[in-house]
Amino acid sequence: MSEYRPDLVKSPGRFFVVADDENYRRDDPLPYREILEVVRASNNKEESGLQWEELRKVVDDNQSPLYLLKFTARSHGHAAGLARRAHSIIRYSMLRDG
Repeated sequence: MSEYRPDLVKSPGRFFVVADDENYRRDDPLPYREILEVVRASNNKEESGLQWEELRKVVDDNQSPLYLLKFTARSHGHAAGLARRAHSIIRYSMLRDG
């Protein structure tokens, strides 16, 4: 039996998040951001650049107001949560400041 030890610690990494803010209404008390895709960026700088460009083309070609964002996170779910939280903070400050 081989000595296999799973890595239980999730190392932070860069994630690309594609988000859709089309459902946002100025009078909505709970700003909402729909997360369409989360991709862990490659550790290879060239591959990471290609991933970014591919996602950028998808965002640019779409009719909806999509956003391509970068986050440092521990998992796909963590990156999606950070994207939603950032959106909420921005929208709440817009509502507060009028």
